[in-house]
Amino acid sequence: MTTSIGMLFPSLPYLLALIVAFVICITKFSRHRKAARLCLFGLVLMASHIVFSLGSFFFVQWFVSNANNQGGNPEVFGFVMMAIHLCSSLVQAAGIILIVISVFAAREPQTDEDFEKTF
Repeated sequence: MTTSIGMLFPSLPYLLALIVAFVICITKFSRHRKAARLCLFGLVLMASHIVFSLGSFFFVQWFVSNANNQGGNPEVFGFVMMAIHLCSSLVQAAGIILIVISVFAAREPQTDEDFEKTF
């Protein structure tokens, strides 16, 4: 178990950034509901990357222990690891897309005159 916790240590900056973003979304929720909701859902999807990392770690441990007993197939191992990482990448990409969408959610369009007034 300590090995799996040690594996999370390099992800600590990523995890802290997600926590800070999560707190910011919660504090802005009452004012910007739609944007905060999209952002929170995107952050949860991005945090699932850590769950996939732990899952792949435990799968490797299980596969190695069973391969010694039953002569595991390396092709199956490679396919399962590829599937885990593909799912992880797709879920993380969906999280990033939701966060980008939340940036532009419920915004009033600006006219050229409004844009010129800001400068």
